[in-house]
Amino acid sequence: GSALEPLWSRPIVTARPGDSLRSGQTRMQLVRLPAAAQAGLAALPHEVTRDQYAAFAAATAREPARCRVRTGVTVRARTWDRPGFTQAGDHPVVCVTLDDALAYAAWLGARDGQAYRLPSAAEWQVIAGPAPAGDACSAGRVACGGIEGTAAAASGPVGPLGLRGLHGNAREWLADCPGNDCSRRLSASAGWRDAPPQAGARLPLDITRAFDDVGFRLVRDVRPAEVESR
Repeated sequence: GSALEPLWSRPIVTARPGDSLRSGQTRMQLVRLPAAAQAGLAALPHEVTRDQYAAFAAATAREPARCRVRTGVTVRARTWDRPGFTQAGDHPVVCVTLDDALAYAAWLGARDGQAYRLPSAAEWQVIAGPAPAGDACSAGRVACGGIEGTAAAASGPVGPLGLRGLHGNAREWLADCPGNDCSRRLSASAGWRDAPPQAGARLPLDITRAFDDVGFRLVRDVRPAEVESR
C-alpha cells in the first residue's frame, strides 16, 4: 500500500495555483489543485479573443450568429466580426451563442487533445474570487455601463491566479441552467452594457441568442500527473 511506499518514490506536488499550464498551443492558469477524487481546474487567462475565434470560424466555416442587444429588443444585422463597434483582434469575441462557445471548445480540444468546457457557476466563483467592493466595473478598471464597446481581453488588473477580465469588459457564458430551465444559461462577470446592480450578477440568457456584450472563457480538468513529479 501507499503507506509502505518509500518517501523518495512518492509524487511531490510541484505546481501551485496561479502557475501556467500549456497544452499544445493553449496556455491556461492553474486555478485549483487536484485533491483526492476531485480533479484540479485550469482556466484561460482571459476571454477567448476575436482573433482566436476567427481561426476557429475559418477552419470550420461556421456561420456567424445574428447578434442581439441584450438590453433592448432589436435584433440587428450584426455578427461577431461586425458587432457594431470597433474591435481589435485582442478584444474578447462577442456576438456568440452558447452553441458557438461549445463548438469552439470542441474544436480547440480536438487540436490540443484536451476536454475544454465552459465553467460552472461554482467554478466561476473559484476563478473570480471574492466580488470586488462597490461598483464591479470601477473595481475591474475595464469600462462598462456607459462607454460603448470592449477593451482588450487582457486589460484591467490581473488577479492572484493570473487571470484578467473577471469584473468587466464582457459577460461570459456559464454551463449552468437557471433552475430547470435549460433554454437559458447563466452568465457571469460584467459586460460593457452593464451598470450596477447588474454588474457582477449571474444573469440568465437565451441560449439561442448572441449578444454584443457576452463572450466566454474555457476551463479544463487538471490531472494529478500534470502537477506532480517524482
